[in-house]
Amino acid sequence: MSTNIATRPAPLTDDNENKSKVDPTQRKRSKSIAANQQLTATPQVIHRNIEEQIRDRAYQLYLERGARDGHELEDWLDAEFELHANR
Repeated sequence: MSTNIATRPAPLTDDNENKSKVDPTQRKRSKSIAANQQLTATPQVIHRNIEEQIRDRAYQLYLERGARDGHELEDWLDAEFELHANR
């Protein structure tokens, strides 16, 4: 007489359940990192925009001078001064 005993998978224990869950402090940490990345991205965009404006104005000054080389630094500093003075 043989008996067939069906085997069942072992039920999940607390240890197994905890392994699949994310640590709440880790979740908070990742949200904090994402928030800091958003805050630091904004000044970079603003800085790039200001630099583009200075570059454009310096090029205008270069053209107004007759496109003569040798005054790059002067054009850049003049453009920078004008843009900051107008703010």
